[in-house]
Amino acid sequence: LADVKTIAPEAFRDCTSVVQVYLTGATGLTVIPESCFEGCSSLTYCELGDYVKRVEENAFKDTALSDIRIPASVVYIADNAFTKEENGTISLLKGLNIQCEEGSTAHEYALKWGFGTDDKILKKFTVYFYSYDGSTVLSKQLIEEGSDAVPPTVPARAGYTFDKWMPTYTDIVANLTIVPMYTQSSTTNPSA
Repeated sequence: LADVKTIAPEAFRDCTSVVQVYLTGATGLTVIPESCFEGCSSLTYCELGDYVKRVEENAFKDTALSDIRIPASVVYIADNAFTKEENGTISLLKGLNIQCEEGSTAHEYALKWGFGTDDKILKKFTVYFYSYDGSTVLSKQLIEEGSDAVPPTVPARAGYTFDKWMPTYTDIVANLTIVPMYTQSSTTNPSA
């Protein structure tokens, strides 16, 4: 899916054998088009990738979705993206849980229409480990909120002993730049 950049409107319409859809690897896909999965009556789970910006009209109409992961990159969701039509009456999909970041467009959409928001998506932060003088990036990591970064191998520094990484790399809640702290090694002169 890494090469997928667009999906045509109605591309999977009435494909009743589609059960789960994972679009997280489609780095060029920015729109879930109109009626894309409409009528996929066996579709129960979907994950949208972090590059998706829009979910258009009837994109998931008449599906069996119980859970969908919508990243914070999504800035527009059509009011009727998650509906069901029975006997000429259109209603919202029942029991849909939208996995999303609190405060995101998806979260506001879920609250507006009464969808569940269990299994929130944790925010991710970038953690950089630099050399002591800031001249070299030793490691760049994308860390979920509350998780720990993994420090790289401590770089040797002539005449110094490594003490610790500063600031701490545990329980990440913001983007961080971390550097190693050293203590100058003491040299002793043997007495004659």
